[in-house]
Amino acid sequence: MRGGHSRSAAGPRSRRSGRNGGQSSRSLNTVYFDRNSPGRIVFQESVDNIAIKYARSDFHNINSGTFYDYWIGRLNFSKASRKQISVSQSWAKSRIIIDRETVFDPSNESGKFVHDFSSDDHVVEVEYANNWHAVEYKVTLQDVVRTLLNPDVANHL
Repeated sequence: MRGGHSRSAAGPRSRRSGRNGGQSSRSLNTVYFDRNSPGRIVFQESVDNIAIKYARSDFHNINSGTFYDYWIGRLNFSKASRKQISVSQSWAKSRIIIDRETVFDPSNESGKFVHDFSSDDHVVEVEYANNWHAVEYKVTLQDVVRTLLNPDVANHL
């Protein structure tokens, strides 16, 4: 996984794509916090992937158990698009908000869901609060892929 300290001290990256569903490439802004110092911004930057991975306090000296991250950016689709959004996280809580609507929160049982985007600009926000000695978080956006079961495969042959 690219991002966070897994790629260097430069920081995590947000996800962007120019090929899928007419989605234009745009960066996201991210702001890093330590929950032990509410309201104090530790660091902020523009990124290319919603992903971060590091252990203990190896990232801007933020203890991983109190790490909090907020990403915000815009996605633009030239045509209506159905996307699968996947969330990979360990001992943490996160929320994904699209156009002011919470589409993923700690009550979600699965780390994957489908979202329909209209042909327009969409504001995407991601909040992430880690609760473990290591930070590992990633959100991906991709085209929906239909999974074929054995009977389906036989029918397509």
